[in-house]
Amino acid sequence: MKMAGYGISINSLHFGDFRNLLLMNFASSAMDFNVVATLGEARDNTKNSFENITIRQLEAFNKSIGMRLDGDTGANTSNNDFRNISILHNNGVGIKF
Repeated sequence: MKMAGYGISINSLHFGDFRNLLLMNFASSAMDFNVVATLGEARDNTKNSFENITIRQLEAFNKSIGMRLDGDTGANTSNNDFRNISILHNNGVGIKF
C-alpha cells in the first residue's frame, strides 16, 4: 500500500482555521506546518485555530508524525488555539512542536 507523504502541508500561515477534519495514515505527517525563512517576520505560524481534528496514524510508517509545527531558530509558533484534538498513533510521534 502506498501512502501520501502529507495530509496538509502549509508554510508560514497566520489566522488559519482548521475544523472538523479526519486525517488518516500519512507517510510523513498528517498536518505539517513549516516556515519560509525568506519572509522575515511573516515566516511565523501564529494565531491559527485547530478544532475537532482526529488524526489516525495506525498504518503509517514508524517515523511519521501526527501534527508538526516547526521552523527555524527565529520562527514563532505561539498564539495557536487547539480544541478537541485526538491523535491515535502507532510507533511514531503524535505531536511535534
